[in-house]
Amino acid sequence: STSVVDSNINGHTNVGGIAGYVNKGTIYSSTVRKRVKASDGETTKTANVNNVTGTEDVGGLAGLLNDSQITWYSYNASQVGGTTNVGGLAGEMTGTAATKNLITDSSNRGYMSDTETYAQGYGVISGSTGVGGLVGKMNVTSTTTSGGTVTNGMISASNSKASSYNNGTVTGDKQVGGLVGELDSGVVQKSYNTNEKSPLSSSSVISSADVTGAGTSGYGRVTGSASDAGGLVGQMTGGLVQTSYNAGNVSGNQNVGGVVGYMTGGTIQNAYNADNNTVLQTADGSGIANIEANQKYYGKTSTDGYTYSYDSSTQLWNKAKTGVTTTQVATGALPGEDTRTYNNRLAYRDATVTGTTNVGGFAGNISGGTVTDVYTAGRVNGTTNVGGFAGSVSGSPTAADSFYVTTRQDGSTNISGQTAAVGAGTLANVTAKTLYQ
Repeated sequence: STSVVDSNINGHTNVGGIAGYVNKGTIYSSTVRKRVKASDGETTKTANVNNVTGTEDVGGLAGLLNDSQITWYSYNASQVGGTTNVGGLAGEMTGTAATKNLITDSSNRGYMSDTETYAQGYGVISGSTGVGGLVGKMNVTSTTTSGGTVTNGMISASNSKASSYNNGTVTGDKQVGGLVGELDSGVVQKSYNTNEKSPLSSSSVISSADVTGAGTSGYGRVTGSASDAGGLVGQMTGGLVQTSYNAGNVSGNQNVGGVVGYMTGGTIQNAYNADNNTVLQTADGSGIANIEANQKYYGKTSTDGYTYSYDSSTQLWNKAKTGVTTTQVATGALPGEDTRTYNNRLAYRDATVTGTTNVGGFAGNISGGTVTDVYTAGRVNGTTNVGGFAGSVSGSPTAADSFYVTTRQDGSTNISGQTAAVGAGTLANVTAKTLYQ
């Protein structure tokens, strides 16, 4: 493992915080970050200054990752800047090898403490073309077992209790994504771009009930000034995105979407754009916050049938199930991120999508590919070709079992701000639903 702190690395092509070019190698349990006072004894000396700078294939850990892997909770919390193919972990990911062609359990972090965040440059990724929270450009060959399990050529998680994620900020001109800027081939699964500073954090409990679509969180914010900005992927020409979500706010000019900005090919399944993280604070009759009620609501359910609620007195989680004695478990024993579902009182504050032309809750522009079992519950704002699900649809893409949320349970508060599924064109098998449905 390697740890690099407050670096100043400059180059042209293949520039990385740990390695410029990794060929058939492994970056294991390694970090590149700005200084953190709690562990380093003093504050960063490089606030709002690039730690890794280059022109092409520029990454927080590796510039170009070829037939190689980044794994075991490696992360970037430094500031990375470049022009083409810029990523929090790797600028570009390529390869055809049957093994070691992956990124697992790794992240780009915009939060280290309440005074050490993206506002000081932690996890800030910027460039022009092909800019991603994890990878700028991804073009790898995937390996799939006979049972359909992807084992290689992917960004993923090694087990049910881990994920790869971004909560830093990502800014560029075109092909800008919360996870991947440009996805040509390969798999992104069990990964997310989040609006939280950390899972189940205090910043995700808010008191105002009038927050639907406010889009105030800066964590996981994606900005594309020209075209193709998406919460997970900026531009997708091929590959697969599955079991992943975006809760960050996305803004841009043309082709702006909550999951993907511009989709011409590939497949997206079991993915969503929604703020299922921010919950409303509960108050008693006097207006004072009710801690026990918040613990109840600020919990999660799991596919194993258990519910989990936080006990602040012990700093452990109550694990409960009908007919089973309630026990307490540590945070590390919680079910995986991909199973998290909040019990109630979701605020739907973030996962907003804002642009000018071709703006949609799920995708800005779709001209090809397949979409299955996806949904969006984010506020959509735009000028031309604006839809609750997609801004513009052309060509012959297909969709199945997908929807966009229109109103909250009260039947009147509009979540998406849109009534039409698609701004321009048509897409079959996409329906409108209320939260009650």
